[in-house]
Amino acid sequence: MSDGPVITTILPTYRRPALLARAIASVRSQTYQRFRLCVLDNASGDETRNVVESARAADSRVEYYEQPRNLGAFENFRAGLQQARTPLFHFLSDDDILMPDLYEMAVGELDRHPDALFAVSRVLQVDAEGNLLNLDGCAWSPGLYRPTAGFSQLLRAGHITWTGTVFRREVLDQVGDFDAHTWAVFDLDFALRLTARSAFVVCKRAGATYLSGAREVAIENIVDSWEQMTRNVAADPSLPPALRVEAEKVLTQRLVGLVYRTGRAAARKGRSEQAMRAARLLREKYARPGAALLIEAADAACRGVVPLRSGLGLLLSGYRRIHSQQLRRRLDPAERRLFESSRV
Repeated sequence: MSDGPVITTILPTYRRPALLARAIASVRSQTYQRFRLCVLDNASGDETRNVVESARAADSRVEYYEQPRNLGAFENFRAGLQQARTPLFHFLSDDDILMPDLYEMAVGELDRHPDALFAVSRVLQVDAEGNLLNLDGCAWSPGLYRPTAGFSQLLRAGHITWTGTVFRREVLDQVGDFDAHTWAVFDLDFALRLTARSAFVVCKRAGATYLSGAREVAIENIVDSWEQMTRNVAADPSLPPALRVEAEKVLTQRLVGLVYRTGRAAARKGRSEQAMRAARLLREKYARPGAALLIEAADAACRGVVPLRSGLGLLLSGYRRIHSQQLRRRLDPAERRLFESSRV
């Protein structure tokens, strides 16, 4: 049997050298060592090159690719697909980290389930203050999911962050390239198209952490991308007609909820323009005048009484700390160590 790489780790990055060094270290610390690590630098022009060169000097499996100009986050991720030349591949964002045995766990599950085209692990979502926000994937039971049962479960239980997913290269034969028209939610669009056609396996525990809210996308861009994703599902011939109708309804409901939460958060943070854009979308596009009014009221209150905004921020921070403590009690010892190592 060849001793060459089995997994290609695709690590797009832009101007976060300290976090990048941590992400690289988490790959190099894997108990399963048959990988190649491809860092795609989106023309950072900072210490990023030095961070990667230092890692390359210690480990020849680290490869560095620098874009000639900033392509934008989506196109940098998309360029990574060209590096997926091994039997398996995995996308890792520069602000996320892996549990040491993610690759060993994923390879083991894929070996046990040869018809599964990817393996998914739970992901711990954390914030910049070090709070544990969510156990992403806890609503999924471990085991094999076949189409279209896996697609239906994704609608019910939600999308598990890609950081904990290892793909077989054959997924590209199933669904091809990322859809540029869904660029703000391209990972969810890819997962929906893939689960409509392919079997996958869910691992028993967490394999990675995801830093939530590191970068924000304009609400209009999210809406446009999400609506295109919904149209993709509604037109997917691999899904039964009734399931397409259900998916369109569920995805639209989720989008409305996302717009509302985005507007509410913007109002709380004093970002009045963004809050008002969300309110207009809810009122004019989705016929949710009540939700729009709540955002407008919150925005007016936070603008009119500045201490209120600070107070709401303190209340939210307190809630997150309490919620984080409750979630931590549900972690096993290995997951708890991963969470502690992810705090920035």
